[in-house]
Amino acid sequence: RDLFARGLVDNAAILRRNDYREVVVIDGEGELRRNSEGLVDQGKLDQAVRAEAQARFPDDGARAQVFFELVRGHALANLIFDADETGRRRDVAASSIRGFYDVGKNERIVGRNERVTDEQENVLRALEEERIARDPTRTPFALARAHAAEALRVALLCVLFGVYLHIFQPAVYGAIARLVAVLAVLVAYLVALAAIARFGLSPYLAPVAFVSVTLAALFDFRLGLVAGAFAAALPAVATPGLVGPSFVGWMAGAAGVAGIERMRARSRGYSVFVFVAGAYALGIVAVQAGELDPWRGLARDAMWGAVNGLFTGLATVFLLPVFEQLFNRASRFTLLELTDLNKPILKRLNMEAHGTYHHSMLLGNLVDAIATEIGADALRARVMAYYHDIGKIFKPEYFAENQEPGFNRHEKITPQMSALILMSHVKDGVELARQEKLPEVIIDGIREHHGTTVMAYFYQKALETDSHASVNRDDFRYPGPRPRSREAAILMCADTVEAAARSLKDPSPAHIRSLVTRLVDLRAQEGELDDSGITLHDLGVIKERLVTMLTTVHQRRVAYPGQEPAPPAPDDERTTGETLAESG
Repeated sequence: RDLFARGLVDNAAILRRNDYREVVVIDGEGELRRNSEGLVDQGKLDQAVRAEAQARFPDDGARAQVFFELVRGHALANLIFDADETGRRRDVAASSIRGFYDVGKNERIVGRNERVTDEQENVLRALEEERIARDPTRTPFALARAHAAEALRVALLCVLFGVYLHIFQPAVYGAIARLVAVLAVLVAYLVALAAIARFGLSPYLAPVAFVSVTLAALFDFRLGLVAGAFAAALPAVATPGLVGPSFVGWMAGAAGVAGIERMRARSRGYSVFVFVAGAYALGIVAVQAGELDPWRGLARDAMWGAVNGLFTGLATVFLLPVFEQLFNRASRFTLLELTDLNKPILKRLNMEAHGTYHHSMLLGNLVDAIATEIGADALRARVMAYYHDIGKIFKPEYFAENQEPGFNRHEKITPQMSALILMSHVKDGVELARQEKLPEVIIDGIREHHGTTVMAYFYQKALETDSHASVNRDDFRYPGPRPRSREAAILMCADTVEAAARSLKDPSPAHIRSLVTRLVDLRAQEGELDDSGITLHDLGVIKERLVTMLTTVHQRRVAYPGQEPAPPAPDDERTTGETLAESG
């Protein structure tokens, strides 16, 4: 009786397949709705009967088995699934639901200030669905064509950016690590852009300024500006409605690049936030000024712009060291820190090779001014100049700027040995830089500031003392490589000319101009500047700037009575070639 009261179902699979929650039970007395979870199918029936038999006869297995067989044999299904009646009732229910609404021309669906009923809401929803269905731009073919056009626009933009890298940034395009660094920044930007779109956030949160500032700090401001324009154009070409926010993002990125170029210490990272936030505020006003209600969302969008500027500033300070470690790049912040003259390696250079230290400081001022004049990276050039001669720490007494007047150690050794000692300051400098964990840009300056030039003085001296057959010119040649950047080329020219200018007996403007012109042209004729990207116009600017600054440095002062200098002794006179060779 208990099992029949619960209901024994002949085919429980139908209930499970159709996920029926309720069933209608029809008997002679009428209809009754019952919950389908209480019904017993054949699988549940076996379990229920065995459990009852075990409960009644826990100690007598034979009687329990007899009980199970008797009850199971008489417990037949008392609920039979009626497929025909179920189908008929389903059809009747479906016919009672309206599949469309008949609205006549000029018939009002709902009037102004009227409360919308459920029926009117259904009519309005059906009208909107019909409008969307009949929209020719919503057909599968139209959607596929729209997506293909969007993909084509994005692909063309990517190709243009790749062409820029190939033509104008060959150092980035040709180095896998540098190219991966650029792509990593852009991928991070795309992930942030996808998250903004996914959660429906303000488009003014797109971190365009982060792309510009990060790449400008890792490489140079040109790449930062172009990459920022590329990042800003991506959402604009994909979604034309985002032209305004994209323009504001690019302007904020450009402002961030300007901010980072003006920085002179990592602690002033807040200036990037100020530049970016200010650019966002100005750009948002410019974009929204043409709208009907420009003040409605101005405060909200300006707040998002400030948030973006804060993120850019924080990312610049905290994430750049990660990129520096991953891709072995020195950002502008690292270079700024390296200009601190209290760095242990610079203090050691000052103590152990005082003349070389002052030569490096003077050279830093020279290359900074020249790089600014020709549009090269002035900060990078200055840092390279500060550290380019740190290898002279180990044998400072063999270099002219550190020698006492009238004493020259090279007079007691062979020219070949002199060449080896002078040449070793490059190798020693590279090893010392690696021990101090200095960035690659400094190591490049150490290796390239002499290029593959020949120590002409000691080579000629060797020819005079030995037979020409036993003297190999390459034994007096620096190992190189040649300068591979504009900054290294400026360093080479300035280093050569500054060392030679110190040996002039009469450093008049005319003599300095003649010396500068001759030595810079000689480096160009030897091919030492071929790989640096320096142009003829740059060489002209370099020579003029060197003449002006060296003339100022070596300007003669008026000798007061009783302070006239004594004439130099013959032993103290040195040729320009000797001074060049000894100073390295």
